[in-house]
Amino acid sequence: MIFGALLSLSLLLVGAFAEAAIAEAQRTGGSFGGRRWSGGGRGRAPIGSSYRGTRYGGGGYYGPAPFVFFAPGGIGAGGLVTLVVIGGVVMLLARGARRATLRVPGPQSRAWDNVDLGVVQIGVDAETRRAIEETLAARRVPLRVREHGATWLREVIHELRARRDAWLAVRVDDYRPMSPPMAAGSFRRVQEDAQHGAPLAEHDGELEVVTIAVASHREIVDVQRDDADAAERVMRALAQLDPDEIVALDVRWAAPA
Repeated sequence: MIFGALLSLSLLLVGAFAEAAIAEAQRTGGSFGGRRWSGGGRGRAPIGSSYRGTRYGGGGYYGPAPFVFFAPGGIGAGGLVTLVVIGGVVMLLARGARRATLRVPGPQSRAWDNVDLGVVQIGVDAETRRAIEETLAARRVPLRVREHGATWLREVIHELRARRDAWLAVRVDDYRPMSPPMAAGSFRRVQEDAQHGAPLAEHDGELEVVTIAVASHREIVDVQRDDADAAERVMRALAQLDPDEIVALDVRWAAPA
């Protein structure tokens, strides 16, 4: 009876710690656009006046967790000792996985301020939007951002810049490099607003608003103005990013009101 009770307790403890490790790894990780948001700590908010506006979704990164398999059958005193030892090892592994998942770089870490954001919004009329979409469709530009993000980004930017005379409204957000968690949060807020074309569409409901949002390990050019020239500078910088430098990107037209 005692051995049976101890065995049940050991199994429960092992299962609980393994489950906790898995849950912790799932809760604390993060990724977007096929790249992992890593690191942690404080970041810096957008600089300047933020140019009248706002900020972007993400997915989950599921880290490794210990797995233990027990064969059915009776266990004697020696087997119980072995089970307890295995349970202790699993507990240590689970705690190690949790510490690894929660590890946060300090201010001196190279991963502390290594993600910059570039955000441009452009408003055009329905005819211009239709022309851009038809051109991209004719070129058969891949739409799956996860595999072809850099190519898709360059093509969209090229088509927008080629139609600069058709721009009816422009917005540019300027950021300084920040920690990955801060960048991920800012990216998500931009995405949420981009679904409705905010803030440009709030001023003119007839505008067709496209938002280009990119998180990059390379610092993106800083601009102190919110006009077509500033948008050109930022888009040129975004088009020059290498695929490995892009942490996340989102290019979307606002959904119909």
